[in-house]
Amino acid sequence: GLSIDEYKRKATAVAALQNSFKGLAVGVDRFKDSFGKTVSLLRNSTMRIAGLTTAALAFAGSVSKQGNALRLMSERTGIATETLQRLQFAARRAGMESGTLDQVLDKFSVSLGKAAGGSKQQADALARLGIDAKTVAAVPLNKMLAAVADGMKHLTSESERALTAQALFGESGKGMINLLSGGKEGLAALQAQATGKVAFFKSGDIVAAKQFEETFDDVKQTFVALRNAIGIKIFTQLRGSLNQISAWFSANQEKLVTGVSGLINAFAAWLPHIVAAAGAVAKAVVAPDMTYSF
Repeated sequence: GLSIDEYKRKATAVAALQNSFKGLAVGVDRFKDSFGKTVSLLRNSTMRIAGLTTAALAFAGSVSKQGNALRLMSERTGIATETLQRLQFAARRAGMESGTLDQVLDKFSVSLGKAAGGSKQQADALARLGIDAKTVAAVPLNKMLAAVADGMKHLTSESERALTAQALFGESGKGMINLLSGGKEGLAALQAQATGKVAFFKSGDIVAAKQFEETFDDVKQTFVALRNAIGIKIFTQLRGSLNQISAWFSANQEKLVTGVSGLINAFAAWLPHIVAAAGAVAKAVVAPDMTYSF
């Protein structure tokens, strides 16, 4: 047998081993806690980064849309993008709502084309301003706007100004009266005030905005293509499975009908016994005088 000292040494070794396992368990628990916190931190950080990325994309998208709208407006009207931005600033100072100027300039371009083509309403409106309709085709739109501003300045009748503005600028033309009332000098002064107050889109910014829109659209189309590819794969596989199910039901139709009929017949055969048993129980427990039959 073992001596008392040997027993003590073995007991001490066992206790030391137990303490080691306890220390290991504590270490594992601490690791799990630390790992969980790390995962939570990573998840929260990822969500924050995703949120910031989404916000940055939305902000960049809104700015690029402004740049592209300027580019398209410049292409339609022939007015340089910086001049358009100065005109937009002047229009806001004159009390016009944001975006109205774009509609007005489009209408103005159409009206000048009609005047050059012989339309009496637009030609008469230009004549009231001292402008010959036959000369407008060769003049850039912003130069024509300045000429109209000079003509509007000399119209003394409010009703005549309103009639002329509507003929040239459409239903939103009333807002142009304030913008053009100071003549071409007043219009130029309003545009000059934009310096230092407006962060102009430069030509390079316009190009960058167009490139961003195209790249963003490419990314969206890539995701659409991926979604379609996954969808096609899924419904192709499902179609095969559905065909197999349909074929199985077709092949086993008679067996299924026979099986269901057998179940119904079996239930019908047992039903009188079930009713009789239920009646007997009810008669014995609830109403001994009642009779039950099937």
